[in-house]
Amino acid sequence: MGLHSFVGQAPGEKAVADLRGPARGETTRERAWGNRLRQVYLWAVFALLLLGGATFVPKSFHDVYYPFQWDDDEGALWWEVAHVTHLREAYHPLQQYPYFVIPYPPVYHFVAWIAARITGDFLVGGRLVCVASALGISLLLGCLVFRASPPRISARFRGGGALLAALLCFRLDSLDRYIPRMGVDLLAVFLTFLGVFCSSARGQSRQVNTLPSQCWWWRCSRSRRC
Repeated sequence: MGLHSFVGQAPGEKAVADLRGPARGETTRERAWGNRLRQVYLWAVFALLLLGGATFVPKSFHDVYYPFQWDDDEGALWWEVAHVTHLREAYHPLQQYPYFVIPYPPVYHFVAWIAARITGDFLVGGRLVCVASALGISLLLGCLVFRASPPRISARFRGGGALLAALLCFRLDSLDRYIPRMGVDLLAVFLTFLGVFCSSARGQSRQVNTLPSQCWWWRCSRSRRC
């Protein structure tokens, strides 16, 4: 038994106790308040993103029917889509009027042409392809985040992260600038994400796994950078 057990607390024990921090009860209360604040913050972020997505999607479909072109490329692309079924006219010599030809493999042009046959308007059909591609990119991005998350994380948190990634897709300026403008880029990005998603799938047949390579080949052909 030490000397301090008879005379009381040693001179330095109070200082050591102060350095150890607050009592256990105070620490528990602080952790509870911290958890509540984090939950409020996350719910606020999700609410803002949901509000942004709820307003962004109807606005995009509304802008599809804008009767004039959003930029200079839409007029040229409109002509390309309108003439994609007439390959001799679409790929005519540059010495003949009009002085441009289809510069990419006509995958988007054929898809937009089919959409135009349904809507009755080449401009509306081409823009709808871009809006649908953007929605598909958002869905695939959420699915990729959910699939890439470690299995040890609960499904609720993985689903929350996937939803957050999908909603953030509409807040990116690099993607927002192409919606709902008529262009080949969004369909190319959608096919790229589709190829990545199919490659990450497990237990698929060998025939199904040929789709990612086809999507990637078309993406490289469109960008002309590979």
